Amino acid sequence: MNPRRAARRIVTATLVAAALVAGVALAEPKPDFSFSPESPTVGQTVQRSGSTTGLHSGRVQALNATVNYAEGRVTGLIQTTVCAESGDSGGSLFASTRALGLTSGGSGNCRTGGQTFFQPVTEALSVYQVSVY
Repeated sequence: MNPRRAARRIVTATLVAAALVAGVALAEPKPDFSFSPESPTVGQTVQRSGSTTGLHSGRVQALNATVNYAEGRVTGLIQTTVCAESGDSGGSLFASTRALGLTSGGSGNCRTGGQTFFQPVTEALSVYQVSVY
């Protein structure tokens, strides 16, 4: 299998929710549409798309956060006020057409609010040596 093609599938699967929310068909994107990876800033307004709860928005609270999950400690995460629930993991965090992160976990729920943590998309792209286009 062509490595570039396989890498493209990984990224497309990761960002498909954001692309569909933006109303863009991945098979035939508009010529002026593109997703660009970006590092977020504290206070930035962001949106998150998840399989369970759909689209929600909030703000970036902190960068380089550390979370102690039952499975172990994870560092370098984006901390937000965006809600998420079980089943939303892996969903996209974005601002406009800027890809920011992948849902990692959090606390609370979408009825009462909470905090959600995201793996920076730039790190995932680097590890898998892929790009967003």
